[in-house]
Amino acid sequence: MNTPIYGWPVPTLDDEPDGPDQIDAGFRAIEETVDGIDTRSSGNVALLGQFMSSQIPAAPPASTDETAYPIGLSVSNVSGDNTWPENFGFVVTFRHPTSARTVQQFFKVGSQETAQQWVRHWRAAADVWSDWAETTSPPDAAAGIATVSFTSQTTHTQNVSFGRTFDAPPAVTTEIVSGSGATAQHHSRAISVTTTGFTLFIFNSTGSTTSWSNIPVSWQAMAVS
Repeated sequence: MNTPIYGWPVPTLDDEPDGPDQIDAGFRAIEETVDGIDTRSSGNVALLGQFMSSQIPAAPPASTDETAYPIGLSVSNVSGDNTWPENFGFVVTFRHPTSARTVQQFFKVGSQETAQQWVRHWRAAADVWSDWAETTSPPDAAAGIATVSFTSQTTHTQNVSFGRTFDAPPAVTTEIVSGSGATAQHHSRAISVTTTGFTLFIFNSTGSTTSWSNIPVSWQAMAVS
């Protein structure tokens, strides 16, 4: 094999024809790097995975062209590099001998509750990467429905959890999902909003007492930038 590119073993392709055989050569190079390693699983962790995790190279800057990556499948590590969608994560590259078929995925890592990933492809005609497209749900929102019951009250409060933790208290809206019977003259709002939840406040605009039984109230929380 020749000199690795950014830490990856790269096969010598001088004697290989163009096309799929180049990919075969790439996989043979990977097999050579793990030759003799016990790949049998130990518990829930494969020993091959343990070996390979210690060998994952650092990713080049995100703008580096596709030729920096070996043909075939490769994994690289991002640690403190703000040229990528996030400062920390893993990059999986699928490079085909034909440039127009090279794609990348970026997986964010960290202590946040919501996972994120992005995808992009190499634009061969322009000789640049496409923009990143996030393929996960926005991490800055939450929604749900609270079921409300009370007896003979003019106001009612109820604690609601977001089921996640925001970086700062989000903006919260509520809506009574009913307009009949005892709910007709009532209103709802969110009070005492924190990063993990809020207090749902229900009140009767006429000031009279009413009773509810399993009335749904929807809520939406959105991070404030």
